[in-house]
Amino acid sequence: PPAPEDAEARTERVFTASEVRRVAPCAHAGRCGGCSVQHLPHDEQLALKQRMLAEQLSRVAAVEPEEWAAPLTGPEFGYRRRARIAVRWDARAKQLEVGFRAAGSQDIVAIDHCLVLVQALQPIMAGLPALLRQLSNPRALGHVELFSGSAIAVLLRHMAPLSEADMQLLQGFCLTHGAQLWLHGEGEPQPVDLTQTLGYRLEQWNLQLAYRPGDFVQVNAGVNEAMVAQALEWLAPQADERVLDLFCGLGNFALPLAKQVREVVAVEGVATMVERAALNAVSNNLHNAAFFQADLSQPLAQAAWAKDGFSAVLLDPPRDGAYEVVRKLSALGAKRLVYVSCNPATLARDTVELMKQGYRLKRAGILDMFPQTAHVE
Repeated sequence: PPAPEDAEARTERVFTASEVRRVAPCAHAGRCGGCSVQHLPHDEQLALKQRMLAEQLSRVAAVEPEEWAAPLTGPEFGYRRRARIAVRWDARAKQLEVGFRAAGSQDIVAIDHCLVLVQALQPIMAGLPALLRQLSNPRALGHVELFSGSAIAVLLRHMAPLSEADMQLLQGFCLTHGAQLWLHGEGEPQPVDLTQTLGYRLEQWNLQLAYRPGDFVQVNAGVNEAMVAQALEWLAPQADERVLDLFCGLGNFALPLAKQVREVVAVEGVATMVERAALNAVSNNLHNAAFFQADLSQPLAQAAWAKDGFSAVLLDPPRDGAYEVVRKLSALGAKRLVYVSCNPATLARDTVELMKQGYRLKRAGILDMFPQTAHVE
């Protein structure tokens, strides 16, 4: 039978520490479920992730890239521009628990300072527990999301209407911290001030992408921008080309691509994201990108947008990979392909299919999108 994709182990006790092991910089490491490899120095984390990628490609696809690229890295702490804070009423202790989920359980670890969070969100994180404990109906609170981009935002999920006094407390807190207040009751998340918008910039291309809480966005702004730049450099798009962007999301790759080519066709499974990406293109005055909704877990049927073919393809699928999509990819005529992956196991599986079609693996490298965690991009 094929080897299992993940075997998990847990350190119970360290008798003799490896010479590469360090004392975890964060006091919550080991309990909080966020960072699982803080006991490794940053260069060792990168080496581990490089080995994970090389091993999957070699074991599953029996291939090594013609060239290994150096890892794309950023700061090992203070990089995370988005965080989801767990909130739960403990009926026995009659108190509100606020923090991050513990490793491998539903317990909540109380945290008022998180080393991987961007500096702009630290004061909000520190003041949040005291604020939430003042609200009149703590049982009705869901979770809180923090976001730092072109603006700072605090989103509160609540299961019952908020009182006037609660609203004043929340708005006062957000005013103090220069943050937008977003509420998520019934329906979609909304800003309390409907004129306010959220988003993030891609400076190198002078682009502003609108974002709403709940949308997928890369949490590491610096590495995200470096990733887009490297992906475009490797794809080497030419001014007269028609390029396909699969799993396009808000247009993170499609909009920079549109600045360099004749036409971009961008495809995404979630209809609301297709609308948002199309609006992002228009608001950045880009009119050579077309956005379509399609179920990308199915083969690319003879969709109208695929008819004229493409000279190059960029894809950035979720953890499941893009097995059905890549099986028939060569039929689109693309000679060049950049595959951005967040799971080496499905990347290796999909690589087997691509090689069957005559593609060869020219270059591969890791992106340090999530330092202190075992996630490999």
